[in-house]
Amino acid sequence: VQAISADVDKPGVITSRRRRPRGWNEFGHVPAAVQASLDINTDDSDEKTTTQQALSILRQANGNDDDYDSKRHDVSATITKGLQEQNCPPWLPINSGEQLCNLVGRWRILQRVGSHRWTTDDLVTAYVAASTFISSNNTGEGDSSNIRYLDLGTGNASVLQMTTWYLLSSELRNHPYHIEAYGVEARTEAVGFARRSLSFNLGTIETNGKIYTGSSESITHNVEIVNGDFRDLIHSTDLSDPMQQVASERYDLITGTPPYFRIDFSGSDEKITEAV
Repeated sequence: VQAISADVDKPGVITSRRRRPRGWNEFGHVPAAVQASLDINTDDSDEKTTTQQALSILRQANGNDDDYDSKRHDVSATITKGLQEQNCPPWLPINSGEQLCNLVGRWRILQRVGSHRWTTDDLVTAYVAASTFISSNNTGEGDSSNIRYLDLGTGNASVLQMTTWYLLSSELRNHPYHIEAYGVEARTEAVGFARRSLSFNLGTIETNGKIYTGSSESITHNVEIVNGDFRDLIHSTDLSDPMQQVASERYDLITGTPPYFRIDFSGSDEKITEAV
């Protein structure tokens, strides 16, 4: 395995769009940032606002829908000096080692070089969970008007986001529905990355007097990341505590992928046994 190190003096990058066969393009929900980037001129970057510069960088990384054969490269998230703190989109990887990577469809995920990154087991978990849920609801086995979904130990929210993308990109009984989803994660760094990724995939963008909202017009959603140890869900009694709010719900779908390496989370053996 070749080690990858980040240059501490350079900002992060937005990775190039995936290569794909000629005539084939990604389907499913399209983030507002992708919609807005298509209306951005990539020239004269120094004259743009921070948001416009971020969208221009995204446009360069994504290329055009009919651009199948060119060899695009990762694009550095370099913003004009003096503008970095002015309404910079949270999803922009301006810090060293950060990468805004392809996830599923046109969705992306923010990751850091040398840290936890999404893998194929996350993809399989999300696909099995979402496809099974969609299949059961389309055959009349469930009520799809309001979907409540929980992802335990969400990490950087790869499973949460891929499952949500699938639910947003599918038609359940051909009528509008609402997705209420929560990801519970103990590690603060992972929570930060997850929330920033969600701001790209499900956030809105306002630029040039226009507001972009993404492509899910008939589906409403509320997807949140809760910072906490999911073993505390059965112990929280404070109604104002987000963990208690999560624990008080009943869910139609629950996913979780265990860590493959030992992580030092505090908690007694009795508490762990009770949670399991």
